[in-house]
Amino acid sequence: MSEKIALRRSESAVSLLYSLSSRFFTFAVAFYLFSRFTFSRIHFNWGSPYTFASLEQYLASASSAPYCYRVLPAYLMKAIDTMFGRAVAASLNSIPELQIFAAHFRVTSEHAWLIVPLFTLFFLCFYLFCLVFRFMLSHFCARRAIVCGGLLFLSAALPIFFQQGTHFIYDPFTLLLSAGMLLAVLKGSWGWYYATFFLACINKELALVAAVPFFAVRHEQDGSYVLRRHLLIHAGIFGAVRLLIYFFFNFCNGGGALLPALPGLLTDNLIRAFGSPLLTDFAYFTAALGVVYLVCRKLADKPASLRYVPSMMVLLGLLLMWGGIWGEIRVFYEALPAALILVYWNFIELLNIKFDDSTRDPAGTLFRLSCSIVTIIVGAALIYGACIHAAYSLDYAIVTEGTLLSGSAMHNG
Repeated sequence: MSEKIALRRSESAVSLLYSLSSRFFTFAVAFYLFSRFTFSRIHFNWGSPYTFASLEQYLASASSAPYCYRVLPAYLMKAIDTMFGRAVAASLNSIPELQIFAAHFRVTSEHAWLIVPLFTLFFLCFYLFCLVFRFMLSHFCARRAIVCGGLLFLSAALPIFFQQGTHFIYDPFTLLLSAGMLLAVLKGSWGWYYATFFLACINKELALVAAVPFFAVRHEQDGSYVLRRHLLIHAGIFGAVRLLIYFFFNFCNGGGALLPALPGLLTDNLIRAFGSPLLTDFAYFTAALGVVYLVCRKLADKPASLRYVPSMMVLLGLLLMWGGIWGEIRVFYEALPAALILVYWNFIELLNIKFDDSTRDPAGTLFRLSCSIVTIIVGAALIYGACIHAAYSLDYAIVTEGTLLSGSAMHNG
């Protein structure tokens, strides 16, 4: 009898460890992504053409169009400043390391404390994004080992986007809201979907592209009549939000223009594209073809929510060529959550492992204990790598910005 009780207790302990290790691994992946993004080449927004704005300029709506219209992070930061600014600004601004670090991100000494809530928002976005991504994988696959493998794949794939081009303050929000819209579609939670779509419209005008999976699913379920009604609802929400923002900036706030003042982008992008390593380097070209294959493989067999991902990416690519800068692959964030699921799904199937399987992981104690140990070790390695990356970046900030600040102080003295 005592042996049975001990066995049950050990099984309960292993089950608890199995559950906690999965949560820890999600946190570790989120922390790693946060570190890789935060200490990349982040810009708060475009200022005047070909220059970058400071955080204060972005919060004061002094950056140029269309970046000044992407206002969700600005509104959140203004709310934090209003609620907590007087209480914590003095104490946080007195920290010398924070002043140096803030200067590295072009934040004045008076508002250096805003780095703390800004980075907190970044981390929350990536943590919630990892949770949503895990839930989406779980929707298609019940095997937790494959789901954790998907998170590991996410930690390897997403930083590739952080290494290319420039990054803006609203990018983590774009990733989170695009993934949230897709999860709501998969779960059939239409109220949550429209709430997320509303926030996505405040964040960025390309939220309509992230709505493509919704239209695909509703058309398959309800037909064209219901689809037309939802199209009108989307147009009403999008039009009201974007017109109000545009009206505020151009008539109430004296903001910028409707389109960015960057002439000749299409011609310049075509020239850069034909001379880029994507077409001139065989390794880059082969890798790009591999990604296209993994996105498009057996597309007709995939659910309707994922079937139109290639069309979304083609549309975003055309918009990049027309109004973006070649090399900024961050423009695909609206389609990226669904694209990553397709790439991972097809990669798993190429390994002869069934992905969309309702079979759960083996219930054996040894299997769960082994999986828990592996996820804890890999999660700890990710956190260690994130800390090393942050430490090197902070050291660079202290060396470069600290030298600049001390030199400026000597000059002023």
